[in-house]
Amino acid sequence: MATGMAIGRSTQTVAETLCYWLETYARHNVSAATFDRYETIARVHITLLLGAVPVQRLTPAQVQTFYSTKLAAGCGPRTVRLCHLHLAQALKQAVHLGLLARNVTDVVRPPRVTPKEMGTWPPEEARQFLSVCHESVYGPVWLVALATGMRRGEVLGLRWRDVDWERRVLCVRQTIGRLHGAPDIKAPKTKSSRRDVPVQQEVLDALREHKYRQNERRLAAGEAWHNHDLVFASTSGTPIHPDNLKRDFNRLVKRAGVPRIRIHDLRHTHVTLAIQQGANIKAVSQRVGHTDVAITLSIYAHVLPAEHAGVADKIGAVLFRHAPEPREGVV
Repeated sequence: MATGMAIGRSTQTVAETLCYWLETYARHNVSAATFDRYETIARVHITLLLGAVPVQRLTPAQVQTFYSTKLAAGCGPRTVRLCHLHLAQALKQAVHLGLLARNVTDVVRPPRVTPKEMGTWPPEEARQFLSVCHESVYGPVWLVALATGMRRGEVLGLRWRDVDWERRVLCVRQTIGRLHGAPDIKAPKTKSSRRDVPVQQEVLDALREHKYRQNERRLAAGEAWHNHDLVFASTSGTPIHPDNLKRDFNRLVKRAGVPRIRIHDLRHTHVTLAIQQGANIKAVSQRVGHTDVAITLSIYAHVLPAEHAGVADKIGAVLFRHAPEPREGVV
């Protein structure tokens, strides 16, 4: 039976073990922005309370107490669970390298995390929002987000060269986030995220008008314009700061008089409306860049019961020759 005693005579502390894992594994296997989040979790949360403990003497009870202490201090369950995840990864590497006999986090229970409630708009509220989103200072950014289901970073990373006017698709080839307060431009995270998204003619018409106006601003700005070829940019052509984008969104939501939701919930609204209208679930999954249709099914299972009932009615019409009975919520 594993006792938790060290295999060797390493004097590494928990802080040093985390640092070693960050530098030898995480830095080379995750994006710069993700590495920054990993490092922040380790530095701000874990090392302050457990960092000085010799890793060979770390016990499950110490780790469990660490979690409860963080929760009692007001730290959110999701953050504490991230502490558990990264500590477990660092200790797993130490076990693999022969520095520890066992990973004590294997017998510790992190707090449960309640998923954030998904906010979506029904068709009438989505149309109500679209009726005012032309007032955005950034052009048809919200129309594109709602009509495509693209992630915020994908919308902000869209370039004019990625707009295929003839095929009527938007090509997702880069995404923009933030790293240390500066724009972080990078390739899509997964192969499935790199995709072509067909769009409606209304979206292309709005983009054409937006391009004309953006060209006017670019010519007026002259050398002050920073040309990143971005479809949606600041007044000087630079990537839009997420905080400014959020303020613009909240202003338009209030202006439209619709329930407040998150920017990411535009993506949820897009998928929910598509499923409710009978779109093929696999096609929807590919459209929004999920790595597997199972992810789509797990996230949007709440939309499917009515769809399943509709299938039962259609099969009944074939087998028993009766007209489908109307069901509430079935399209």
